[in-house]
Amino acid sequence: MTAHVRTEKTREGLLRTSAAVVEASRAILFSAVTAAQSSAASTTLFKDQTGATRQSIKATVLGDSGRVVARGAASLLENGTRAHDISARSGGKLRFFANGQAVFRRRVHHPGTSPRPFMAQALFHAETVVAYAAEVYLNEAVARA
Repeated sequence: MTAHVRTEKTREGLLRTSAAVVEASRAILFSAVTAAQSSAASTTLFKDQTGATRQSIKATVLGDSGRVVARGAASLLENGTRAHDISARSGGKLRFFANGQAVFRRRVHHPGTSPRPFMAQALFHAETVVAYAAEVYLNEAVARA
């Protein structure tokens, strides 16, 4: 008596599962990057002066990695600034408002700004989405395979 063990069906099932896991990992990455972009763009940690920083927030997915980039004043907002002096350009004056009145000075002392870590918050949101999406998408992938 001879027992034949065949692995074709097992191999086919593993290939289907492998393809489904790759597809699920792409969906997880896209979900995480989208969540990070949305979080950064809708943050309340800073108030826009021109809207340029918020409009500069862009997400990209290339292959198996994703990135969310913010330009403009993003690094100053994220990390804050030290106290510093601001001087007017040659012969000019700085104009700003204090108590509703226009004030002109050749030089002012800026007290600095506190950090507003909106990109760190966006990363946290992305990591949360990865944990949740991994469970959902991978369970679906295994169930379909």
